[in-house]
Amino acid sequence: MKQLNKQQQKVVDTLFANLEHNFWSADFVRLPQNRTLIKLLNELDIPNSSMVTDEKRFSKPAGFVYTTSGGGRTYTSHKLKVASVNLDLTSENRHRCQQGDHASKIIALIHCNGFDLQNKITEEYKHSEIRNAIEMFNKNHKKSA
Repeated sequence: MKQLNKQQQKVVDTLFANLEHNFWSADFVRLPQNRTLIKLLNELDIPNSSMVTDEKRFSKPAGFVYTTSGGGRTYTSHKLKVASVNLDLTSENRHRCQQGDHASKIIALIHCNGFDLQNKITEEYKHSEIRNAIEMFNKNHKKSA
C-alpha cells in the first residue's frame, strides 16, 4: 500500500469528516475546494480531467450579473471530472446535500488506486456510499481493460 503525506492525509480526513456528519447538523464539515481536490489527485497520479475557466456570477432569480464587495464580475472556476467513478464536480453542483456522495467517490478512488487510508475503510465502517463507489470503479475499470 502506498502512503499519503501529511497534507494529503489532512484532505482525506476532511473527506471522511464530511461523510460522518449529517449535512443538517451544526458540525457539518464542508467538502474541500475543487482546486485542492484536483491537486490531491494529481499528486497521487490518479487519472482525472480538470479545467480552469473564468465564469461570470449570476443572481439566481433574474439572471442578472452581480458583483461581490471589492470583487469583479468574473471568478475562476475549477472543474473536476473522473470518469471511473462518474464524478463531475463543478462550482455549481457542490450542493450541501450532495457533498457526501462526492466525498465517497473521491475516497473510493483513492482507495482503489492502492493508497493506505489508515484502516478507515473497514468492514464495520464502510459507508454504503463508499462501497457503491468502489463497486462502480471496479465495474468501469473492467470495461476499459
